[in-house]
Amino acid sequence: MAVVASAGLVASTAALAKPRDELDQRIAEELRNKDAAMADIFEQANMARERADHRTAEMLYEQVFVNVPTFVHAERRRCGELLELGRRGEALTACRDAVSKEESALNMAALASALLRRIPGAEPNDNETDEAVRLLDRAQGLEPDNAQVAMTQCQAAVQRKNLGELRDCSTRLQRIAPNEPVAAYSSWLVAMEDGRFDDAEGYVEQARRNGMEASAVAHLAEETRSNRPWTDRAWYWGMRLIGAWLGIGLVLVLLGSVLSRTTLRTAENWQPDSARRGASLRSLYRGVLVVCSLLYYVSLPLVFLLVIAPGAGLVWGMFAIGYVPIKLGLVAIVMVFATGAALLKSLTFRPTEEAPGIEIDLSTEPELRRVLDEVAATIGTRSVDKVYLAPNTNLAVFERKRGERCLVVGAGVLHGMPLDAFKAILAHEYGHFSNRDTAGGGFALGVRRSLLGFIVGLAQSGQNRPWNPAWWFATSFYKLFLRVSQGASRLQEILADRRAAEAYGGAAFATGLKHVIACDLRFGDHVNAEINRALKNKVHLQNLWTPLPLDTLEPGEIAKALEREPSPYDSHPAPSDRIRWVEQLAATVPSTDAPDKDAWSLFQRREHHEREVTLFVYQRLAKSGVHPQALPKVEASYEPR
Repeated sequence: MAVVASAGLVASTAALAKPRDELDQRIAEELRNKDAAMADIFEQANMARERADHRTAEMLYEQVFVNVPTFVHAERRRCGELLELGRRGEALTACRDAVSKEESALNMAALASALLRRIPGAEPNDNETDEAVRLLDRAQGLEPDNAQVAMTQCQAAVQRKNLGELRDCSTRLQRIAPNEPVAAYSSWLVAMEDGRFDDAEGYVEQARRNGMEASAVAHLAEETRSNRPWTDRAWYWGMRLIGAWLGIGLVLVLLGSVLSRTTLRTAENWQPDSARRGASLRSLYRGVLVVCSLLYYVSLPLVFLLVIAPGAGLVWGMFAIGYVPIKLGLVAIVMVFATGAALLKSLTFRPTEEAPGIEIDLSTEPELRRVLDEVAATIGTRSVDKVYLAPNTNLAVFERKRGERCLVVGAGVLHGMPLDAFKAILAHEYGHFSNRDTAGGGFALGVRRSLLGFIVGLAQSGQNRPWNPAWWFATSFYKLFLRVSQGASRLQEILADRRAAEAYGGAAFATGLKHVIACDLRFGDHVNAEINRALKNKVHLQNLWTPLPLDTLEPGEIAKALEREPSPYDSHPAPSDRIRWVEQLAATVPSTDAPDKDAWSLFQRREHHEREVTLFVYQRLAKSGVHPQALPKVEASYEPR
């Protein structure tokens, strides 16, 4: 009973017991019936005891007993005051006198308490301790549910370091006198001996509620904190940190979900004031994303500690048991260092500005330049600085740190796209510039890049294992971040759609979007088939950018693609919804484009660009170890200018 032995808090149960209770009222009434004047003096003695004026209380109790010898309660209480004054011998005489006159449970408990009381220079001996235990057993036999008896038994159990007896009396006290400070104190001692520190904290709070002195409560609280193992404290705070993290994450997901639903309702029921509402939604999204980003960076030290903890614990455990499995130890060490390296790399990662395709020299494409500037002026923003032709079916814009605006045009969508539809899609992309969607994203963009880098780093080092806490964190937080941020992305797409449709008409935008989706359905198969044909026949790649076999698309295939329900992680709403939200909008810019011309007609050097983007495909294939027959040389007129 190390805690019991070291507690050293209480000299007697009297120091913990409540000074006034219903017993006072009952015995005071008993005395008043015998001698009203002595009842007043007895009340004065009780008040002196409460304010710790033990000398006065002892004298008044003696006066009451001398005048009313049958009122043994006064003699018993005088015994307690003599103990507080350090006069142990006189106290024992008074308590024995009370027991001789009336062998009640209270009198025997008081004598037992006096026998057990430790006073400097007058420690109880073994005979006195044994006598106290016998007295308490007799008292319990008389009144099994007497709180004073149970409290004194707990005092005896503490002094005798008997955990079994302490456990029994504390259980009874919690049942018969749960509002007594001693009940909380004795239960606290048992909880501390059992190592139940959470329960011990609960008993400290119970003692505070029950009126224990503030200094005593502070001592119990300090004992609880100092006796907790560091692992227990780490687990205690770790669980609360993880709980807080999960709580904040849940709130962010709920906020993202509410904002996403609000965004879709705004798009579905667009009104004249909806543009203002859209701006408010963007501001709210920005705040949520900032909180989400801060949560990520604040979480990283905790994640690394979670990685170190099991690794260090495993190594410590191996040495503690005296057996060191080398392979298991190396696994733990590698996990810690590899995770740390991946984490550090993700924080210092800087994206390379690799060209997404071949750059078009706009000075040699005046018609394309004219259309780019025309659409920019219509939307009310600055035109792009560079255009890249890419081997895909995408149309996208991005902005570099130095403010350089870039447009990526997929070569796979140019054939067959009407010019007014191309302008509408281009206007959508310019809408992103106008709305400042491409300006970097600050925290949000940095977090997304860092997360992807962290996940890739863990996978490359082989630490994408279920027992690695960092892998769980990275993948889970990435999903959380996407659920929150992709709602903001969908709002950006909706606002850009409206800018485009208001300028060039919902019909033109719908035509362009459907064309892009149709090309995407066939482009991958078309390119793979051409690559396989070239490898099989040992010929060069050709016809990559010729008309895609869109006539082979089934009506249901297009409809399915348009109606595809986006997942919570998609950055775009369903295509059918986007079309429905803008299809009623009429163009503010009348179309002057020839209906028989497509987007490729804007490129005067089409053959040259097709060859260059095909060479770009060759470069990508070479990185994968695939080498089709080289392209034949061309006339000088097709060489890059």
